[in-house]
Amino acid sequence: MGLSAPEGWVGNNLRGVRSTKWKLVFEKTRQGETTTLYDLESDIGEMDNVIAEHPDVAKRLHALADTIGDDIGDHRTKRSDET
Repeated sequence: MGLSAPEGWVGNNLRGVRSTKWKLVFEKTRQGETTTLYDLESDIGEMDNVIAEHPDVAKRLHALADTIGDDIGDHRTKRSDET
């Protein structure tokens, strides 16, 4: 699976996760949350969302984000690191 890590936090919001060449990003908008997937090996500028072409990768990284959120706490898992 390679190295995996949280990508960043804003307040109590996990913004994304990275694993090898993949980066899954969660963005809050007025319409809700959008999720994008980038292949950093071929798209370092994060211009092309490839989530439709790689749903298996997105699913794996989403599960990783849920695990991180459960462990540390974030808005998506409704947990706080103070519990």
